[in-house]
Amino acid sequence: MTEVNQENNQELIADFVDEAIDSLHSLPGHLAAFRQNPNDADAINAVFRPVHSIKGCAGFLGLTGIKVFSHSLENTLDEVRKQNLELTDDLQRLLVGGLDLLESRLQRSEKGDIDDELSDEECQ
Repeated sequence: MTEVNQENNQELIADFVDEAIDSLHSLPGHLAAFRQNPNDADAINAVFRPVHSIKGCAGFLGLTGIKVFSHSLENTLDEVRKQNLELTDDLQRLLVGGLDLLESRLQRSEKGDIDDELSDEECQ
């Protein structure tokens, strides 16, 4: 990859990270709203869509670890969305923790740390 292409790619990643992190901040509130009213499809869809978009953009940008991790979140959210999985207190806490971890991985990728594996700290 030429220097110009690397610079352009870093700009794309920086823009992606900024937008992705902005989209993550409202998601815990939407999860809480859905938990209080499981018939509120808009609330769970408001969580699913940004995670789905992050997965797709991460794949496009070659951020494989973020793509794989957000795909796992997306699958769980889809099961909740389809009402195959109940959004319990524990699951809500795990999902919010996953969103926090996704934000952390996004921040690291913006700094050029594109490690595809979860650290021991992230797994806890």
